[in-house]
Amino acid sequence: MVSVNSKQRPILFVRILPSTKFDWDCLKIDVDSKCLYVRHVYEFHSSLNVKTSPKFLCYRTDGIFSNCCQSEVYESVVNQLIDNIYLGIDSVIVSYGQNNSGKSFTMTGLYNQFELRGIVPRFLIDLFKEELKRREDFNSQIFMSAIDIQKNSVYDLLERQKKLSKLPKDVKSVKLESDLQGLEFVFKAEALRKTVREKTYNAHSGTNVITFTVQLTPLNAHESNKIGKVHFVDLAGVETVQRNPLTSFKDKEIQGSANLSKTLLEIFALRSQKCKHLKSNQFMANQRLNALTQYLDRSLSPASCIKLICHIRPNHEDLMMTLSLLKFARVFQDIPKVVPELHTELSFEKTIEGLQDIVKSLKDELLTRDMWGELSSMKITQGRLDFVRRRVELYVKGDLNEFELLSSVNDCSLILNIMKNIFGDKLLTEVTSTPQQTEDDFISRRKSDGDRKEQYRRESVLKKSMTRDKTGSISSLKKVVFENPKETNKTDTASKGKKTDKQKKIPDKPELVSQEVQVNLIEPHSELPQVDSREAVWAMFIISRPDLQIQIDRLNSLVVEKQNKLAKETLKVDDIKMSMNQTKLTLQ
Repeated sequence: MVSVNSKQRPILFVRILPSTKFDWDCLKIDVDSKCLYVRHVYEFHSSLNVKTSPKFLCYRTDGIFSNCCQSEVYESVVNQLIDNIYLGIDSVIVSYGQNNSGKSFTMTGLYNQFELRGIVPRFLIDLFKEELKRREDFNSQIFMSAIDIQKNSVYDLLERQKKLSKLPKDVKSVKLESDLQGLEFVFKAEALRKTVREKTYNAHSGTNVITFTVQLTPLNAHESNKIGKVHFVDLAGVETVQRNPLTSFKDKEIQGSANLSKTLLEIFALRSQKCKHLKSNQFMANQRLNALTQYLDRSLSPASCIKLICHIRPNHEDLMMTLSLLKFARVFQDIPKVVPELHTELSFEKTIEGLQDIVKSLKDELLTRDMWGELSSMKITQGRLDFVRRRVELYVKGDLNEFELLSSVNDCSLILNIMKNIFGDKLLTEVTSTPQQTEDDFISRRKSDGDRKEQYRRESVLKKSMTRDKTGSISSLKKVVFENPKETNKTDTASKGKKTDKQKKIPDKPELVSQEVQVNLIEPHSELPQVDSREAVWAMFIISRPDLQIQIDRLNSLVVEKQNKLAKETLKVDDIKMSMNQTKLTLQ
């Protein structure tokens, strides 16, 4: 997968024309097919008869194709090209070289069998396959255009050789529905190209450019539209006029125009080497010099993906042209690496729609957080917090009912937090104020309903005994603690034998103090815990009590009703604000 932030440079491939007269003394290929060694020209023109070891020039490439099939060339050249389209990166594939070196065969291959088809037909088929895979993410529209450049004139190959005056506005773009329709237009454009007929070989007289434009509309509303272009340039063959009858049979004007296109591309590469901040608009002045650079427009930029396919002939007679073509490629290789430029198209309607969705989601999130009271600590002031605390204290004391509390304070979470703090402070005070009871005993006694009932029963029995005896023996008793006789000290024998006259007269009633149970009289604490209906709220945080679930559900239902009412009122206000904002945007 192509990385958007990764820098890239122009890529060079070299394809050698298969020949029975391969001159290995002039041309050598490295083992890894990355380096090409070409012999110096001056060694063959030296007047000295001194025998020296041959000297070669080394040209580094990204791949050398020698006796390779069409599929291998396609897989190497068009690697990551479709991914660039879906990122919005333009690409330019330039096939250049000598006359009669196989440029059109590499690019289209339409005059051969289907297995020998070139890069353009294979790319067209793979492009529609990729479009089918990505239909869940993008709504794609594929357009095709084809032109033929003859000297300084440009002809539209999809409009019956219509001569164009303005580039690239006047070029016709045809929307493709399938790969078969695209192949039909490719053959139609090839049939309208002009050629130079010769006894041994028929060559194209001009430069052919086939362009595929893909307009991508993401189904996700938050992304912008993307436009990716791929230009396949079949450059006219370059050659020295009347040098070789096999490769220089073109007219002077036709051959000069082809050489000029190569020279202007070389000037573009030289300018790109010296630019510190490479942008597509820096090369606008150079576009008026040649129709090819004017048509490529923004795509002819160092920020685009540029790939060169150099075609050479491995013969001694073509050594000079081979060196010229490789030097041209080296100029492109010296262009510094830059981050590719993404071509996106902002849609006002989609931008507004995406922003509205974001605002709606943020409002829903804020409303949800407000309902749960998560933002109460951020919005409430100290005076408001003191007011809520006073209202909660009145509710705990019984001076305020649930409806009055919720009508004055709409933040249920804040109410419950304040109740939790009050209960925690009260619990800490009770534990620290009773030295006879440990914290574990107190908590265990709170958690056990059976122990609480047993305690209430004993206290009631003690109160009955206090009402029976009012003569003064235990008239000052306020609190009784029952202890196990095994853990207490034995009392005096005299105290055991003491019985009141009233107790002797009533033998049927059980005695309060027996030999198994002993009563210790202690001075109680003034603040005793009281259990009432408010414990239902505190139990939500401290103790889980099933018998209090009815009261908890009642309180929760009141809270939900109040919050729903507030939510409906807030939504009405938000709808009014949204309609006002939309009206402002429309007016702008």
